[in-house]
Amino acid sequence: MARNWKLTLSYNVLSPVNKQQYNETMKSLNFFIAFIIFSSVSSAGSIRGKVTLGNEKMTISGVSIHLVDKKVRFGTDRNGEFVIPNLTKGTFTIEAMQLGYTRSSVTVTLVSDNDVQEVSLHLEESPFQLNEVVVTGSFNKHLLKDAPVITEVIGRRDIERTGSADLSEVIRTQTGIELGTSIGQTQNVRMQGLNKNQVLVLVDGERMSGKVDDAVDLGQIPVNMIEKIEVVKGPLSSIYGSEAIGGVVNIITKNPKHAPSLHAGVTGGSNGRQDYELAAAHTFGGLFDSTHELSMLVNAGYNKYFGVTHYDTSFSFDGIPEYDRKNVDLKLNFSNGDRLQADVKAGYFEDYMIWQASSIDFYETETKATNRKRTLSSSLNYQLTNGSNIRVSAHYSENEHGSVKIANTGVHADPNIATEKVQTYRGQYTFIPYASSVLTIGAEHNSEGSTSGRLKEGARTIANDVAYVEDEWSIGDYTLAFGGRYSENSVFGGFFAPRLSFRYKATEKLTFRASYGRGFRAPSFIELFFDFNHSALNYVVEGNTALQPEKSHGFNFGIDYARDDIIWFRTNFYYNDVTNLIEDYIKQQATVGNPYTIFSYLNIAEAVTKGVDVDVDIQLHHTTLLSVGYNYTSATDGNGVELPFRTPHTVTVKGTYDHPAWGTSFNLRARWQDATLVNDRRQNNQTLTGAVEESDIVTPAHGVVDLKAIQPVYDMVQVSAGVNNVLNKTVFPYGQIKGREFFAGIQIRL
Repeated sequence: MARNWKLTLSYNVLSPVNKQQYNETMKSLNFFIAFIIFSSVSSAGSIRGKVTLGNEKMTISGVSIHLVDKKVRFGTDRNGEFVIPNLTKGTFTIEAMQLGYTRSSVTVTLVSDNDVQEVSLHLEESPFQLNEVVVTGSFNKHLLKDAPVITEVIGRRDIERTGSADLSEVIRTQTGIELGTSIGQTQNVRMQGLNKNQVLVLVDGERMSGKVDDAVDLGQIPVNMIEKIEVVKGPLSSIYGSEAIGGVVNIITKNPKHAPSLHAGVTGGSNGRQDYELAAAHTFGGLFDSTHELSMLVNAGYNKYFGVTHYDTSFSFDGIPEYDRKNVDLKLNFSNGDRLQADVKAGYFEDYMIWQASSIDFYETETKATNRKRTLSSSLNYQLTNGSNIRVSAHYSENEHGSVKIANTGVHADPNIATEKVQTYRGQYTFIPYASSVLTIGAEHNSEGSTSGRLKEGARTIANDVAYVEDEWSIGDYTLAFGGRYSENSVFGGFFAPRLSFRYKATEKLTFRASYGRGFRAPSFIELFFDFNHSALNYVVEGNTALQPEKSHGFNFGIDYARDDIIWFRTNFYYNDVTNLIEDYIKQQATVGNPYTIFSYLNIAEAVTKGVDVDVDIQLHHTTLLSVGYNYTSATDGNGVELPFRTPHTVTVKGTYDHPAWGTSFNLRARWQDATLVNDRRQNNQTLTGAVEESDIVTPAHGVVDLKAIQPVYDMVQVSAGVNNVLNKTVFPYGQIKGREFFAGIQIRL
């Protein structure tokens, strides 16, 4: 006799934590029901299978296996394997599902009650990343489509399609992101018309040491260790404190549990490019019992580049440095089911760079610089029985920097040795005070110290004591999150940064988001205490201890429309009102009687930035994906004068075609940017001597097109080749410095 089982559960409102508990309960309940159903049948037939995910064909535990005919679910183990037991003769449909991937199904026929069949299912990454889990814009995890703040994700697949080992190349075609240039052509991030030091770059949610000219050098973050990148635009000082005025770029590194057992890659290309990477991962199960696991990932990389040289008699610093970069990383994860998660991460990074420091009509010098960065982080996450959560973490990052200028005569000048240290200690508690609310409270102590011969008094430290809170309410189709962060700065005193964000799910396809937040940025060591006497080149740079912190009011409004896997449209309007904006300026112009130009910093009374980002992803065919982005930015000071180094119009295009017969993936990336107002300060040598006054110039509009093809050879091997800057377009001194470059590589994954 057939047995019919029916189970009915109902709930009203689930917070993110409640949803997780509900899903775990349902998973356990489904296993229990499956056991009852199949234990009542004496049959010995079964279906065994394995599920692999993405281009890396990785295996993870917890992939949902749905036996459609019986309406019950199973799950994979950590090897991606599953067993459906006690089946009778017949035909069955099995469907595999995992967040962030397309579904896959297979039909299996058992020819007898004792028949055993084996199947394999592969889940491709979804063309749209709506089901990606994001962590940056809130203290709670959300699916991208459910996040209360506007968040963008650059996944591992997108990173591999660029074919680059340089992070700046990876994010260059992300809508609304503009790359800035610092000393030695190091690259930094700008967003929403705000400066490089008003956008916070994090690695796994933590600050990094080793800033160049007051901003994180993207070249110091190894691409070979990155799993994905989350971008949140608009003020996030309510979560991350100082610098998060324009937004946050969070680099999330690979998870030891999900990384391939072995990964090796080699890429070579123009201008002496050499990229080597090697990684190994393993999970040790059943340490104390079946729920205890230890996962380990070891990753190493080496990158070399001969540089790009172009010296113009009017400008300096318009080449790309020659560099050698090395990194070694270790990640450990210990877990006891879902109850306890402990993570430890240690990393070492080293680079050596040489670049031209002045043009040959002035006199020829080059600069040699080194960085040695050490990072150690740990965190402990404990899930209490009532659904609440305790998390504690500690983070330390130290960078040793050295540089020296060498003239063509062999004379060494301007030696500099500097050490920067960042420390953060944090504890937070998340709980559910009401059925529809998730409340997070926490405290943090962080400090940043710098020692350098170019700082007044040689060594400085700034510390912050922090308390923060966030309350998130989910009521039907509405999500409301509000909170704030109070920071007591050892130099500038206290500041409270509130934030309010709102999400309304109008339909299954249409979502509206709006947010308001206050931003805050304390002046940096350089802006406050710099003391750089470069009288040999007729200029001096001085800090200004009278500077006040920058403060802002930021508003964002977004519309998100997604229709299945056909089209994904999103737009974000933004407005930032910044007071006490810090800009560098010429404090004293060189004259015949006083041949030294003095550069310093001052607070501009007010600056306003506003604009819009628009993105459209279209699945033209199951083999073809097209993405188009547009950004408009306006940035003016309090008098309505346009601020330099902000591109008013930018268009990005990304296209992917997967050949169904060959398995080849063809990838196109293009970026066009409008003419941009820039300033020749510190570029035109004549301004340093006082022979001419600084002036605004315009970098002409230009576009860059990149192409790459990826070809799987075997299940574990793929080869790739490409051309960057196909049209060989170059713009100096601020623009596209690299000309056409060719590259090819091979990747092996086990």
